Amino acid sequence: MGIAIKVEHELALKRLKGMEERAANLRAWSVNFGQYMRKEIDRNFAVGGRPRRWPPLKAGSKSSWLGRRRSHWGKGGWRSGRLSGRGRAALRGRLPLTDTGLMRRSIHAIPGSRSTKVVCADWKGAIHQYGARTRPRVIRPRRKKALAWPYGPGPVRRVNHPGSVIPPRPFLVFLPENIAYARATLPRFVAEGRVK
Repeated sequence: MGIAIKVEHELALKRLKGMEERAANLRAWSVNFGQYMRKEIDRNFAVGGRPRRWPPLKAGSKSSWLGRRRSHWGKGGWRSGRLSGRGRAALRGRLPLTDTGLMRRSIHAIPGSRSTKVVCADWKGAIHQYGARTRPRVIRPRRKKALAWPYGPGPVRRVNHPGSVIPPRPFLVFLPENIAYARATLPRFVAEGRVK
């Protein structure tokens, strides 16, 4: 035994037909939701992780980052061991995963008729999303006769690297407020055709 409803009013039939068509193809809503999720992921990068902050950078990461920037060191460069005022300010305000902005810019939303995919095109994305560990290895110079780095022991012929542990810093997260946004906007889109 089924329920049959007969609607004869022209406007009601037109609205029901529109709802049926919108429910069959949610692409317009998927585009909107993809843009919303892209902004939410940008917020993750801006605050350094949500809902929990990402683990801070280790001292070695900071010193290698500073070593590549000549303008952040005082007279005599990194060998002097003195940071300039600009270098101290840059080091204080530095967040993980924000060095060049490549990973942040490689995140895209791909809308479909029934779903939205948010992807990171940068190959390092999975490493930072889930964390990683590198094997111990020997580092030898390729172009010169010796290796040297800021605060290091001086020129050396090789270094026994113990391996690195990269902690997970999830940036592609789906938070409860994102679910609430989807629950609020999807029925409105199907019923009224409005995406915002």
